[in-house]
Amino acid sequence: PAPGSALLLYTSGSSGHPKGVVLSYRALEEKLAVLLGVLSPKAMERTLCFLPVSFGHGLIGNSLPPLLSGQTLFLEPAFTSDLAVRLGELIDQRGITFFSSVPSFWRAVLPFASSPKAGSLRKVFCASAPLQPEDWKAISAWLGAKVDFRHVYGITEAASWISALPEGAPYLAAGDVGAGWGCEFSLDPASSEILLRAPYLMSAYHRDPLGTEMVLRDGVFRTGDAGLMLEGGKLRVVGRIKEQINRGGLKVSPAEVEACLRGHPDVMDCCVFGAADEVGGESVQVAVVLRSNRQATTKELKDFCRKTLSEFKVPERVHFLPEIPRNSRGKVNRSEVARLCFLRGKF
Repeated sequence: PAPGSALLLYTSGSSGHPKGVVLSYRALEEKLAVLLGVLSPKAMERTLCFLPVSFGHGLIGNSLPPLLSGQTLFLEPAFTSDLAVRLGELIDQRGITFFSSVPSFWRAVLPFASSPKAGSLRKVFCASAPLQPEDWKAISAWLGAKVDFRHVYGITEAASWISALPEGAPYLAAGDVGAGWGCEFSLDPASSEILLRAPYLMSAYHRDPLGTEMVLRDGVFRTGDAGLMLEGGKLRVVGRIKEQINRGGLKVSPAEVEACLRGHPDVMDCCVFGAADEVGGESVQVAVVLRSNRQATTKELKDFCRKTLSEFKVPERVHFLPEIPRNSRGKVNRSEVARLCFLRGKF
């Protein structure tokens, strides 16, 4: 990396090959100044981190702000089922006031762990993957009314967290992330891609000048996420542009179909992906994990989708899997999901 570079962090590679993100000292200083305004020293007084610190979420978001403000940081090994079961007890034992998390972590915590009882928690974030409103409500109930729980939007190329709804605001729709933290959002008028201008953007992709030029020009970063601008400059992230499925010229957002299916009482988890189709270009397919002792059929799930989705968005095929593969940050690997469905002979 060039002189002045402070960090080389790799993206998760959930939507392609991992990319080396070069962050300068200035970018880190700008980002940490923003985060220290969002996370007060009192909130970070006793911070817990069980996320990988090789990624921006765990390192820049969860660890550096408490360390640089003179607070106490407890580092736990990477997430395990044992940690999920004893989370409430661990929070009480150490008087934890703040930690961040990923949605997949809470799927393991909520059914098994008791809520903390000592009342030390003040703030909890959740990032790195989409969070559904019903999950937000369940997690908020587990944490208790006095805890500020927020879904946070973050990008490695922007040194981790960049926005969330204000404290106390209800999380009513998946992808609602509020106004930017020290940054400006806009949308590409042709594709609705979210464009980001901020003083803490990456310098470049490591040894990839062409890749850098494709996403970073004149101080504006192309996020690869599709969005909607709501009233008051608030942003809603609706999915990854590269993940959109082209069904006969009509674009289908996997996130929209997944949000619909997660509303079915038998569905514990799901992943929508596109598969090659000779007639339509791509077909909409979904891998579904059913809750224990639930037995929803393909027809039932399709009919459920038809209640709220246009017909072209309804999955043509439903594959039932025991689990949805995710990386250490809780992001779904769609190509791996498609591969597993293919190996099971379901195509």
